[in-house]
Amino acid sequence: MKKVLLAALLMVAATTAWGATPGEIRAGAVEEGTSVELPGVVVTSVLHSSFTVTALPAGPDQALWVMTDPDPMVAVGDVLDLSGVYIEYKEITTIWAHGWTIVDQIDPPTMYATASQLMGEPERYESCVLQVTDGLIVVEILPEGDWIVVSFEDGTTLVRLNAYWFDPSIVFAGQCYNNATGLFTYHEGEFLLKVFPDGLALTDCTVDNDDISFGSIKALYR
Repeated sequence: MKKVLLAALLMVAATTAWGATPGEIRAGAVEEGTSVELPGVVVTSVLHSSFTVTALPAGPDQALWVMTDPDPMVAVGDVLDLSGVYIEYKEITTIWAHGWTIVDQIDPPTMYATASQLMGEPERYESCVLQVTDGLIVVEILPEGDWIVVSFEDGTTLVRLNAYWFDPSIVFAGQCYNNATGLFTYHEGEFLLKVFPDGLALTDCTVDNDDISFGSIKALYR
């Protein structure tokens, strides 16, 4: 089905490539189905038959999902001149790759966001690799292996963490993190953070400020 869809998209795409930036594509300046060229984008994560890229400097509205067939021969930090067809695939702004040239290799860019920034404008952070800088408390383990955390900083913002790369068997309710790093994306009607294998900074659940503990905040969500 993927190959059939890709072939159909290529047939309707414009024959002349349209130079663009991820920000212009995400802002709606490019019509869906247009063939695009994206020079100098950086690979930020690699998945099955796909990867993510960002323009520099990394930030909101600068990231895109890239679909390939078969699995992509790229690595995090590769700088690409990328071409493909722009589509909205499963409600994610996506490039179906025609091809790319690796022009450099750099340290991947670092991006940070608070939980409230992330969940306040989630579409702007779609396909971004970033670190959620809040202290986080696990408040719910979901049947499918994902889990929900609440920000310790504001006590209300909830973020769903996904176990695409991470071992969910070592996650438990009440666990506390200093921060969480991964790929922020949209899946089946919900935004979530796909946590990297080393993407959770465990911390003690107690802080000294006014004798407030992570455990006391967690209890509010039982």
